Amino acid sequence: MWIPTFRNGGGMWRSLDALSLATPEAFAKNPSLVWQFYHYRRAKALAAKPNDAHKLLAKLSIPIYLKTLAPEAKSYHLVTQNVDRLSINVIEAFSDKLSAEESPDDRPRKIRASDARQAV
Repeated sequence: MWIPTFRNGGGMWRSLDALSLATPEAFAKNPSLVWQFYHYRRAKALAAKPNDAHKLLAKLSIPIYLKTLAPEAKSYHLVTQNVDRLSINVIEAFSDKLSAEESPDDRPRKIRASDARQAV
């Protein structure tokens, strides 16, 4: 299942401007409508499942797979603004499947936003 964007036509919210619903003024004017809008989006995000693209990106984050697919690559970085955690969940699942015998260098490394800010 995929997460529909609020920018596309179609669906329950096609007659409303999603950007105008995401304001304090919209909430003051019609709180029920704003709650419905966010509940719909939250339910869709929670029901979403990773697709093949998420799985491929996750495999690239594991050095042994990256070396196979891109032998000249020195590193791989996945930068996303998505909040659904689908890519992260798949990366963690692949990492967990790696055997305990493999070295820590063969596992994906996570950099939290707080760590990245400190490095700058």
